[in-house]
Amino acid sequence: MWLRHALCLLTVVPLTMSLPQPPSSFDLAIRHARVVVGDGRVVPRATVFVASGRISRIDTTPAADAVVARRVIEASGQTLIPGLIDAHVHVEPWSAPLFLKYGVTSVRDVHNAPDVILPLAREDSPVR
Repeated sequence: MWLRHALCLLTVVPLTMSLPQPPSSFDLAIRHARVVVGDGRVVPRATVFVASGRISRIDTTPAADAVVARRVIEASGQTLIPGLIDAHVHVEPWSAPLFLKYGVTSVRDVHNAPDVILPLAREDSPVR
């Protein structure tokens, strides 16, 4: 019996050691927002924590108010949604800021040749 427990422990300990550790500090906290999750669920009130440009935690507990972040946005009465995808667009260089204004973070261009559209998608593009 003790061997079974020892084998179980040897299996579980490495798993917990390889789990990603939460960041020690957050760059951004969006507090008290209504959050629409990517699978369609709606969380009526949550705080979303961002670290290194990625969502690292969504917390629905009152303890989230005590977590420190470099920048805090109070979002009571506002809704936070995932970036939208538009799969049929005709991209022009002037249109990129408009996509972001309306929450569209990914597009599929069906009009331009690759030599026109690919430079717009570059990380250092002036329209990004």
